[in-house]
Amino acid sequence: EVTGSIESADDIDLNFTSPGTLQQLSVGVGDEVVTGQRLAALLAGGVASQVADARAALDIAKSSLDQLLAGASSEDIDVTEEEVASARASYKAALDALVSLEETRDQELANLRAEALNTLNNKYFIAQYALDVVYDAIMDTTADNDLYVSDISLLSSAKVKYNATKNDYDTGVVGTLNLAQATGEYDDILIALDALETTLEGVNNLLVTTFEVMAVTVENTVYSSTVISAFKSSINTQISAINTAITTVQGDAASLRIRNLYYATSLVASQNSVDSALASLNLAEARLNLKKAPPRDFEIVTAEANVKRAQATLNRYLSNWSETVINAPVDGVITEVNFDVGEQTSAARSVISMIGVSDMQIEVDVPESDITKVKMGDEVEITLDAFSSDEKFVGTITFIDPAATIIDGVTYYR
Repeated sequence: EVTGSIESADDIDLNFTSPGTLQQLSVGVGDEVVTGQRLAALLAGGVASQVADARAALDIAKSSLDQLLAGASSEDIDVTEEEVASARASYKAALDALVSLEETRDQELANLRAEALNTLNNKYFIAQYALDVVYDAIMDTTADNDLYVSDISLLSSAKVKYNATKNDYDTGVVGTLNLAQATGEYDDILIALDALETTLEGVNNLLVTTFEVMAVTVENTVYSSTVISAFKSSINTQISAINTAITTVQGDAASLRIRNLYYATSLVASQNSVDSALASLNLAEARLNLKKAPPRDFEIVTAEANVKRAQATLNRYLSNWSETVINAPVDGVITEVNFDVGEQTSAARSVISMIGVSDMQIEVDVPESDITKVKMGDEVEITLDAFSSDEKFVGTITFIDPAATIIDGVTYYR
């Protein structure tokens, strides 16, 4: 029979991994606690925020994976199909507008070309008639024989102008007019109009000079006062007709150029609208096809990896957070509290000490003469002073110290 004192098998000192400010202390000395009960916590606002963010990130990653696996909803597909239908209608409208604009352009420019050709034909003869009037006045045989002027240089200048203008008319106007009438093309008509305008301006200048010649003509039996007056009147009439012709030719050329430029610019804009509408249609159809298509393997792998990464991040922050909390590792009783709320804890000193109540042990000293009678695992009979000697408890030998202990000169084993 040996004696000893009963004590807890679990004397536990509890502390935080890293020192910090004690924010919460939930127990005091003598309090009984159960496994997992929260005993104390450090101030850890930053870590708590990280945990909240990580939880939210994990929820988002899981939701994205679920959404990917589920695919687009029927409502979503319906909306996208409506977008495709709308885009197709917009494309058709843009295409119809382009075709309509081209038809309008073709018709209007055809009308303008026809009007310009008509102008060319009419004003061509006006120029010819004006040249004939000048010829009769200063260039024909009668003029050569009977026209006398007080300013010979003016008459010479008029004749030079006539020859130059007549040459422009014959080589420039006639050739370009014939080509324009043969082709009916926009560029050929404009060239003919410009050539006719230049010639008409030359004719106008020639008529003015010829009128000046008539003003200095010396009257005789052939070039009487009446004849000279008739020539002046005819020349004035031709100047008026030529100026009107110039205005008409300029107007037709300007209209043709302006409307052609307008349609060229408008067609570019209209074509851009068609291209834009087609691009929108292609994009809408691509979106619809994408929503109808099942998720691809790499997309699933990526989404699952995002979930794992978010979970790992959360676990890391939870681990950091757990280091700011002390929970009871076993059922037991608090034996010591070394810090108050608001104090800075220390790595060298436990925050809380406790003993577990799940397992009790009795440490005894067995004489050397009796140690051979016991071995590990043997059951022993135990009586406690706090109970009647008739009440027996059963225990098990869990440890035998191989080293001897000398007490008062006697060898014992513990």
